[in-house]
Amino acid sequence: MEFTFKKKLLAYLSGAALSLTAGTATARLELDAIPESVIEDLLDDLEKERWRAPDMSCLMNLLATDSRRQVKSRVLEFFAAPIIQRPLDNTEQVFRCLAEDNDRVVRRAAAEAISRWLATEGGLNRLRFTSEWSLSDEPRLREAIARSLAGPVTIVGVDLLLEHLAKDPVHAVRCATARAAESRFEENPAAYENVLRRLASDSDRRVRKSARRAVTRRMC
Repeated sequence: MEFTFKKKLLAYLSGAALSLTAGTATARLELDAIPESVIEDLLDDLEKERWRAPDMSCLMNLLATDSRRQVKSRVLEFFAAPIIQRPLDNTEQVFRCLAEDNDRVVRRAAAEAISRWLATEGGLNRLRFTSEWSLSDEPRLREAIARSLAGPVTIVGVDLLLEHLAKDPVHAVRCATARAAESRFEENPAAYENVLRRLASDSDRRVRKSARRAVTRRMC
């Protein structure tokens, strides 16, 4: 009975996903009408059972567009969890969607999830992903990758990525870069001292404050 209900719910959500793709506005109301607790239960089931990857991908694509912060955060937790054994082909697509969300809390949660996810990826894929987002035309993607680099993930050439992001035209990206440089300071003190000193004289007050605080903590 419970399994049948969950399969029916997935089919219902899949239908809503197709409606959204077709531009049907009622699909948004249908998704928002599903209680968060029901979605939580469904996601818990996905983590415990061997659901087919296409079903999971379809569901995650839909839930990433949910209007509720908690649902989006739960999706991010799902992708970042080490329990995920089979990679989904839409992982980066979902991260991109949520890293560009209008909700700042969701964007920050996306950056944290990306950092945890990167730690599970191979070295070449880490380098490819972080390089692509660092060079993206979308400021929110560059900010997300700068935030994610504050985590403990190991990436070849990460100091070069942060040197590049420290010159970004968007102050939010530079501010996130200052925090990442401070977090990784012990890995390469000379490189990150240069990054932080550059940002300490930034034209934006918030960037200067963040960098100068880091300089004080790390070099004084």
